[in-house]
Amino acid sequence: MARKSFTVGGQVFPTKKQLEAFIRALRDRQPLGVQLSAEDQAFVLDLFHQLYPGFATRVSPGVQSISVAYVEGGRCFRMKIVDGRIEEPSLRTAFDPMRASRKPYNAFRLAAWLDCCAPYRDAYFARHGEQAPCEVSGQLITKDQCEIDHQAPDTFKAILDAFLQVKGLGLDQVSIQDLPNGRTTVLSDKALTQAWLLYHRERARLRVLSRETHVAITRGVEVFV
Repeated sequence: MARKSFTVGGQVFPTKKQLEAFIRALRDRQPLGVQLSAEDQAFVLDLFHQLYPGFATRVSPGVQSISVAYVEGGRCFRMKIVDGRIEEPSLRTAFDPMRASRKPYNAFRLAAWLDCCAPYRDAYFARHGEQAPCEVSGQLITKDQCEIDHQAPDTFKAILDAFLQVKGLGLDQVSIQDLPNGRTTVLSDKALTQAWLLYHRERARLRVLSRETHVAITRGVEVFV
């Protein structure tokens, strides 16, 4: 039976969706590399202990500090364990323990990110400096405030769906491999990976957007310049 409400850090959230929105907002407003306040750290730990499978074992013998870091594809909570290890448990896994079915999709996304999206972002900021304009709204943003968008109709999903159709494959037929860090999945077929990267490069029309603009466009909200 689904839980009717969630109590985390002494706060009550009527739905998991509201809890997820709260924790993501907490993560996204936190400056990169800065240790969370004691209150925020306690909230984050309580949430992961409740929702993340095997979290207590993963962070044993205890968490020394928590900050926010930027990794491939977005922000995450970075936890320094008292024995010196670093753990970066995924919010997606916490809120969707069954996300393993999406691992092939995420592997395709990671390959495209490393090959094309991250280099596009880095080159864009190299041209403009530490602050650069959102390519739709013109709002000045820093690298850690931006999102890389695939312009419609060639969204990432549309490109991937077309590629899989050309190859006659379903996502469940794609060979993947989990890396030792426990949170990253990659494509294991080198020939398929190279074919995917070439296909993606030829079709992707990328742009750097502010996070707010990216969310608005994803939701179909008109953005005024």
